[in-house]
Amino acid sequence: METSFEPSKLKLEEISESVLYTTDWTIETLARQIEKKRINLEPEFQRQDAWDDDRKCYLIESLILGFPVPQIMLAEKDSKFLIIDGKQRLLAIVQFLGLGDFKSFRLKNLEILTMLNGKSCDEIRNDPSVSHFIERLENQTLRTVVVRNWPNDEFLYQVFTRLNKGSLPLSPQELRAALFQGPFITFIRNLEIPKEFSKALFTTDEDVRFKDSELIVRGIGFSGLFPAQYKVDLKSFLDSICADLNKKNPEIYIEYFEKFLNSVKTTIEIFGSDNSYSRWKDDEKKYTKRVSKPVFDIFSCFFANDKISEKALSAKECIELKYRELWEDPDFLKATLYNTGLKSNVKIRIKKFGELLVACCGQEVSSEVAKYVD
Repeated sequence: METSFEPSKLKLEEISESVLYTTDWTIETLARQIEKKRINLEPEFQRQDAWDDDRKCYLIESLILGFPVPQIMLAEKDSKFLIIDGKQRLLAIVQFLGLGDFKSFRLKNLEILTMLNGKSCDEIRNDPSVSHFIERLENQTLRTVVVRNWPNDEFLYQVFTRLNKGSLPLSPQELRAALFQGPFITFIRNLEIPKEFSKALFTTDEDVRFKDSELIVRGIGFSGLFPAQYKVDLKSFLDSICADLNKKNPEIYIEYFEKFLNSVKTTIEIFGSDNSYSRWKDDEKKYTKRVSKPVFDIFSCFFANDKISEKALSAKECIELKYRELWEDPDFLKATLYNTGLKSNVKIRIKKFGELLVACCGQEVSSEVAKYVD
């Protein structure tokens, strides 16, 4: 099992300085805050719609009836709010009310308010016999926790992780996208990966919770910014990529992205689309058929280098054979399966695979490999 647990760097006194307060905002107030873009739902956010229609309708019915629903949590920054928890609930409300570019969906499968089934918000509002239900919805309160004076991003990561521990896993890239808004984040959201590469990289076709986006950020980082920007651990590395590249000329991160695509192409040519980035299980004599992110880091790093890539393709049989043997190395195994984000373990993986490349491709690549092994 791959793990990437890293101790929190957050200090007790920093937590004590933050301010959390609870308020009961009405749905109408929340809608007004969203319309004024104080609570930011960008157009790109629409693609992160993870709830199906039944779940959205269930929420709307619960709100109209005054049943309790989970609270939302916001972090206030520059008179605007970042959504820490509750994105899907807010999105369902906004969609049903038909705010902005959204067209109200029709309610269905309601268990109690069956008279509203098949009706949109406008249809209910314009029907005197049921219009009071919209008034009840808009006047309903939703418990909201607001964080002020939060000391640093690590604080929000801790809150975010603990809110979702034991429930549906959420990618930190969701929070990262809120914290580091800018042209690079928009570029990542709008990317279209060539279909011939998608099978090797992703298990699904939809980037439901930014997991695919995080993988691309990770690939760009290892293809263009490693090792110089990898200071401590993976989270800090990905944070710095998003923060720094937002300030750069788009030509720079487009170049890194193209390097990353080259690394994917080389990986597929060596290992095949089905086995790309997979762990080799020697006891079963087969690949795991799923992406190992620590392996993904290694291949993104080395195969983004044109000189290494060219030589690797000429020695692909040797590389695949020795890659399988590498999984018998206890140091490589430990660094690839446990605490994988720590810089020390990343360095071990890179060093071990670098030695493999030199063994297969010859001393001609040693100077290039040395760029990534410090």
